[in-house]
Amino acid sequence: PGGAAQNPEEMASITFGTSVTAATVVASPSLASAASTYTVSFKASTCFNQVVVGGCQVGGNTITFGESTATTNFATVNGILVTDATQGWHTVLTPGGVLPGQATVLAGSALLYLPVGLIVNAGDQLSVILANVTNPGVQTISDFAVSTAGDTLPVSAAAYAIGVSSSTGVTVTPSPASTGALSTYTI
Repeated sequence: PGGAAQNPEEMASITFGTSVTAATVVASPSLASAASTYTVSFKASTCFNQVVVGGCQVGGNTITFGESTATTNFATVNGILVTDATQGWHTVLTPGGVLPGQATVLAGSALLYLPVGLIVNAGDQLSVILANVTNPGVQTISDFAVSTAGDTLPVSAAAYAIGVSSSTGVTVTPSPASTGALSTYTI
């Protein structure tokens, strides 16, 4: 007031959450509309689990994947393997549930519930393999985000491309298809 200079005050920094780091996604095969195996890798920045171990209680045991455009279909997933390469454990999750050891898989997202007792420490390198994901159409995916119960701020994985199917579209049908028979071939 009155034209007097104000001294700025320094404030302590406030952290609203952390994110995983080094998130990557690999779709194999990476062909449009194909059934693929997705491998998602990332490094945890914060520990998480369901029980207090060494002060590591963050409030849950989940890993979440998702796209804001929801073009990749995870609802077709029929198997999930989660591996913590740092600690050397792995677990298989069952799609179709919300209990520990299960996963909720939808078009555009997946929510994985790790079994009770599996602990992920800060700095652990994790990978998740999802079998039978249905790829979207031809495009570059740049909004695939990863978060966990400990690292609640989603981080986008490096962009990856879904390409055109390499099928030539040519089919050959013999009639009859018996060995040694005189056949008519339809191409």
